[in-house]
Amino acid sequence: AVVIYNTVRVLMNTSAQAFNIVSSSIYPDFQVAVGKKDVQKTRDLFGLIFVSNFIVAITFIIFISVFGKDIYIWWTKGKILVPNDIWIYFISSILFYAMWFSKSLIFESHNKPYALTLTGILVSIISLSTTWFSIKMLGVNGIGVGILIFDLTMFLVLSKLSNSFVKFTFFQNFRVVGFK
Repeated sequence: AVVIYNTVRVLMNTSAQAFNIVSSSIYPDFQVAVGKKDVQKTRDLFGLIFVSNFIVAITFIIFISVFGKDIYIWWTKGKILVPNDIWIYFISSILFYAMWFSKSLIFESHNKPYALTLTGILVSIISLSTTWFSIKMLGVNGIGVGILIFDLTMFLVLSKLSNSFVKFTFFQNFRVVGFK
């Protein structure tokens, strides 16, 4: 189970590299807008970060869905077989990771790391507990449930907490691409 978790997570984390590149290219301007208390520019730049990472996530989900198993088999020389359910859980978690990663930048730019850190610790405890129970009930597929629960919960909690800094609904994140 540990080998499957580590190797599949490494493959899925290639998407995190892209999220970092996108965020790093926009974040300096976003942080300046926050510092200047320019609410509209802050919203617009955050929307750009969020939508860009959302699009990158969808792209990675499609790519990993089509080519992921072949890449994984080539990489592991076919020595590790991963159940399809685990693929589905891990691939699904990419989208939630992209969204909570984007939300985490709000806390960084406002110099409020404690909410982010405490959320991460509490959600990790919940996720570990869920993973343990899921493995007991579902076997190795429980690993995927734990990952999905972690990323989904981080997104939901950080979305709620970040509204005190940058107030808008989930769909307002997409204003950058014309959504009203």
